[in-house]
Amino acid sequence: LHVRSRRQRQMCIRDRLIFVCFSIITRCQSWAPIGATWHYENTQLSIPPSVYTGFTKVESIKDTNILGINCRLIIETVDNASSGDSLYMYSDLNNKVFYYNTDSDSFCMLYDFDAMPGDSFALDCYTATGSPLIVHIDSISQININGEMRKIQYYRASSLPYEFTGMVIENIGHLTHMFPTPEDYTKGPLRCYQDNSLGVYMSDFTPCDFITDIDLLENNLHS
Repeated sequence: LHVRSRRQRQMCIRDRLIFVCFSIITRCQSWAPIGATWHYENTQLSIPPSVYTGFTKVESIKDTNILGINCRLIIETVDNASSGDSLYMYSDLNNKVFYYNTDSDSFCMLYDFDAMPGDSFALDCYTATGSPLIVHIDSISQININGEMRKIQYYRASSLPYEFTGMVIENIGHLTHMFPTPEDYTKGPLRCYQDNSLGVYMSDFTPCDFITDIDLLENNLHS
């Protein structure tokens, strides 16, 4: 009986260690799993007067290493372009997301998904008049996406020229744009997000890769 009890304790300890290790691995890789894709609306005004609405696609491509830190290579393209800009991001054990900032040659925090109402944190790489953009968490809620519960945070963060106020979904990000934007920015909102584990999340009824070009002058002539 004593041997069986000891074996049971050993099995229990082993199972706990496996669970802890699995949780750590899962949490480390929860942001931008390889294959994760975001589509944001992209509206442009052009001459002659027309409104072009396309999309910005952000896709997690592979694991890489920057400054000795394991991170993900993420490619941002416009519409159906074959090449685009490179982003480097990772999440830590505290559920914080960081991105590589080329100006400072360092990783800067972008999200803190563990922050609770009343908490605030600074986005040090977004400065206005010498002070960083401060994110205040006003409230939180939850959303069920394909049977998986995700936390929603409601950000209050506005300091000229940057705007980051709005709704943020855990491990999906801000529903306007992934990063703080100038107040007159014409990119966003998020159309859809998908990864192999969560499936597809659509924030509205616009297809992910929908493109339209409206000639305002022609519309006025026929109105």
